Amino acid sequence: MELRELHNILASLSIERPVFHSEADFQFSLAWAIKLADQRREIRLERRFPGIERRMSLDLQVIDNSAKTNIELKYITAQANIEYRGELYELKEATAFDQARYDFLKDIQRLETLNSLYSGATGYAVMLNCNRTMEAPGRSSDVIDGEFRIHEGESLTGRLQWSPRAGAGSIKGRESPIVLQDRYSMNWRPFSVIQPLEFNYLAVKVADGA
Repeated sequence: MELRELHNILASLSIERPVFHSEADFQFSLAWAIKLADQRREIRLERRFPGIERRMSLDLQVIDNSAKTNIELKYITAQANIEYRGELYELKEATAFDQARYDFLKDIQRLETLNSLYSGATGYAVMLNCNRTMEAPGRSSDVIDGEFRIHEGESLTGRLQWSPRAGAGSIKGRESPIVLQDRYSMNWRPFSVIQPLEFNYLAVKVADGA
């Protein structure tokens, strides 16, 4: 699947579903929209790849003949109670933005590894966000996640790691540096506006498999 098509599918999805209850809700809804766009595709959710990383499972895989598109998703929210088409959405305030940025970049690293094992594979790391703190650059040069910032226009590659100031509790389970083989630009796009929230998304294409 090409990036342009993914953008088009997300644009269509935003009309029917401008907000989601959870990341799992977003995952299922996107999978459904991808299937509707081309009924010939096969969809897999939470496919396991135990030989690549312990307990790794892929959020979404699209199989189109022999071509595979691997997708990892993140859904970051702000606190709000929203009623849409008679349905109440009770969203929680996201916290630990430094960890969420790390996890998003970890998704890119995983997709690079996964795609390298399959000829013609394509990957996308997608983050849907309505919390402006997630998109903000660091206010100072010594923030602990300075190398993991994903604000508009940022470009990331190579070895990315926490500041030496990062406490053990803040990075528990996330101590390893992120290593990106290619360079990735962070380009946010609008998704939906549903008062009082405005959703934007990142869709980062990961290098095709060799």
